[in-house]
Amino acid sequence: MALPQNADVWATVQWLAARKLPALPVAPVQDPYRYPRIVAAKPQRGIYDHVECYWQDGQLRPKPLFTGKNPSYLDGHGIPHLVYHHRYQNRLPTQQELHQWFAHPQTGVGSLGGHQGLAWIDFDTKGFESPESCDQAIAQWLNQHPRLKDTFTERTHSGGWRFAVKLQTSPGFTNFALTPGGEHVGEVLGAGRFTVLAPTVGPGGNPYLSVQRVEPVEIGNLSEIGLFSSSSRQAEQRPTGYQPKPTLPPLQTTSGQGAIHLVDLVTSRVRDILNGQDLYQDESMSLVVAARELYGSENWAFANRVPLRGDGPTGPVSDQRAEALIHRVGDAFGYDDEKLRRCLALVNPETCQPASVYRGDDTALWKRVRRLDRGIFEARCPMSTQAEIAKQIEAYRQLSAPSSNPSDSQNPTLIHLRDWYRIARAMEAPESTLEAIKTIGQRVAEGKPMLRKHQELMQQQVQRYWQ
Repeated sequence: MALPQNADVWATVQWLAARKLPALPVAPVQDPYRYPRIVAAKPQRGIYDHVECYWQDGQLRPKPLFTGKNPSYLDGHGIPHLVYHHRYQNRLPTQQELHQWFAHPQTGVGSLGGHQGLAWIDFDTKGFESPESCDQAIAQWLNQHPRLKDTFTERTHSGGWRFAVKLQTSPGFTNFALTPGGEHVGEVLGAGRFTVLAPTVGPGGNPYLSVQRVEPVEIGNLSEIGLFSSSSRQAEQRPTGYQPKPTLPPLQTTSGQGAIHLVDLVTSRVRDILNGQDLYQDESMSLVVAARELYGSENWAFANRVPLRGDGPTGPVSDQRAEALIHRVGDAFGYDDEKLRRCLALVNPETCQPASVYRGDDTALWKRVRRLDRGIFEARCPMSTQAEIAKQIEAYRQLSAPSSNPSDSQNPTLIHLRDWYRIARAMEAPESTLEAIKTIGQRVAEGKPMLRKHQELMQQQVQRYWQ
């Protein structure tokens, strides 16, 4: 396999990999007229393929698909490709992926926050009167917190600063100020947030620059280094006697009898967010995750002609569609209309897809529909998918059924394997995983020992499910 052509970029990739941090590619900004962002067609809603545009200098311009700051790479022919970074929030890229991504010399590099407790602290010059005042504020901040002089440091392509630290306590906010109630001057990029690193060339032609590539220092929380939520001013301005909003009561859903409630289509994590839980220790990120899944599930239902509660001549029922449910989350987090609008600026409702569709398989959604309304399932689900689901159900019955061999019911390993199979199905594991568990169960039933690697994998997945 050929070595990457950009030695400096590859050095950053190796530095990240050595610390078990995900190295993700960044393609340079591309001509938006050649690679525009396209909104997918949804004829059922009267929407057809079109290009998103914006006004600039009196001209209508297409929004770019490749911004020079989003995960993407150039292949050997210089053709850009997107990389969906959510796939690497819980795993690292393989060596094969890394060599594929970084083969082109113009491909840059970035990483995600959250891995190994790492957070990227990003100071933006737009938060200061000038680049010079930004530099002065950073110098004063470092003098006040000298530990940070020994941490990972870079300059961004626009003249800002980026530091890396290991946090013992999740920050609970993204936008930060240098004083309680102060102005927003930067962002803390935590779990699932992407950042571009040196020596990537930014959209304006300037590179990100490494100041010192050293081990990130460990701190307890952001207040120890003088970083505070920039929304704390809102708390100070609340009237005396203000009481926070109570926890929302669970949503009552009524799927069946010819229609599905939108809430019943989304993942269990999103349902938790809909009930007011901040699963990502970042309310804005939790809201965005919920919005994307809600819009995506609604789009999937329209595309597959799955009737949702509220369909009909009177229009959507107010508490059952994506928009109203997203506002419910905003109310739970105490967001006003302006803050909710800023968060939703990161979401394009027309291009959202459910999580299972992003993984390349919508079988999990059809299983939910089957459980909720068998009539809709049989009328709308493709026959090939129905056959595949029937096959999975039969495999589950075979594994779960009592064995004719009396000793099998006393075999604790087989009991654990059956629990593992049930948990894998509940976690919507791919068919290949279910088949592998079934094969392991057959081997154990034949008296063969279970391999240590399979025992460890079973233990990890079961623990993750219960956590």
